[in-house]
Amino acid sequence: MVIRDIIVNKKTEEFFSVKVKNLAIAIPIHHVVEVQLAVNVIETLSTNNYFDCAFNCRGNFIPVFDIRKRLGLGTSAVSRSHYFLVLKCDEMRFSIMIDEIIGTISFVASELHKKNTLTTKYGAPLLMKLSSDAVSICDLSTLITSDIKEEFYELMFDKYCENDSSKEKTH
Repeated sequence: MVIRDIIVNKKTEEFFSVKVKNLAIAIPIHHVVEVQLAVNVIETLSTNNYFDCAFNCRGNFIPVFDIRKRLGLGTSAVSRSHYFLVLKCDEMRFSIMIDEIIGTISFVASELHKKNTLTTKYGAPLLMKLSSDAVSICDLSTLITSDIKEEFYELMFDKYCENDSSKEKTH
């Protein structure tokens, strides 16, 4: 669901709220698959722009999308204090590295405010005030651009072609 659909339909939507550096973002909960401690990094992906590493999630190769880079917040090395938030958007399954879990929150369309120009250019066009903190709504369909999708599919194709060719060599 795109953020504009929430406003038009005047629905209450559930979001999973997290912190990335000092920025609080809320992701529509239907995109969230699971949360993992950032301990199972299996591969560093140095040739990619937005996918820096990958981890093993019950036998599945999950690339880690560098949301910090996308939001202009710099980069950060993976540490045991981070979490991987596994997300699904379109047919893509990937994770983002987060610093803190805030929890689930519900927004009603009338509570959403279009006033944050900083986050608008980064794919989080709406801002919600929660007590003393501002939370940016992260619209993954805007955040994940076509070049990022292309990078993801190339990465997955390369990974699975590599696995298929290594299986052929052993038989």
